[in-house]
Amino acid sequence: MQLNQQKPEPQAHGDGQTLDVHSVFHTIQGEGPFAGLPAVFVRLAGCNLQCPFCDTEYTDGRKEMVIADIMLEVIALKGRGTSLVVITGGEPLRQDIGPLVGLLVSRGFIVQIESNGVLAPSQTLSRVLINYPTSAVLVVSPKTKLISDAAARLAASFKYVLEADCISSDDGLPTQALGHKATPKVARPPIGFMGSIYVNPMDAKDPEVNARNIEAVKNVCLDFGYTLGLQIHKIIGVA
Repeated sequence: MQLNQQKPEPQAHGDGQTLDVHSVFHTIQGEGPFAGLPAVFVRLAGCNLQCPFCDTEYTDGRKEMVIADIMLEVIALKGRGTSLVVITGGEPLRQDIGPLVGLLVSRGFIVQIESNGVLAPSQTLSRVLINYPTSAVLVVSPKTKLISDAAARLAASFKYVLEADCISSDDGLPTQALGHKATPKVARPPIGFMGSIYVNPMDAKDPEVNARNIEAVKNVCLDFGYTLGLQIHKIIGVA
């Protein structure tokens, strides 16, 4: 597997009215609580981590966009049956996405935010997540041993990427994810967490390794009651 060469970038400091965007596109959400639904993805540029096995391009071709123009592009792409917008990256919490999420929610969209959880949501985003919990949904997918307390508290779901050789016998969750060092293990949901926990097999680009990862995820879900996830978008051949 070719290792990720995209360099980590620091947290941006702006008012959220303009965002650094990689791409906006219409597809099928492949993972997590809205898996299988048509969605418009807003992929933001840059990430605060450099996970070696990350398979997402989030650096090249980036452009600055005001959030009103992002909204217009979402509306132009969404089609008749799409009410879901997924804000991903890179790492979306690297920028203040609160104004964009608030704008999307005000127009009737359901917004899923996919984050590694290291950076805390902005105050603006936190208010939207608290006030509109069914319309603005934060999914945290830890890759490191530490995540923000605020991100963990506001998360509706946790999503883990699992390799067959990196599983804790205590809880079935990964000790590391996407080749990122996490000593002694990847961050867990907070004690008493009541949301869903999704476990996805890592795509190693190797059929034999992938088969082992899928078998491991199946057994973990049977043993611990997590929800098994597959990357539906890859299976059906969409971005």
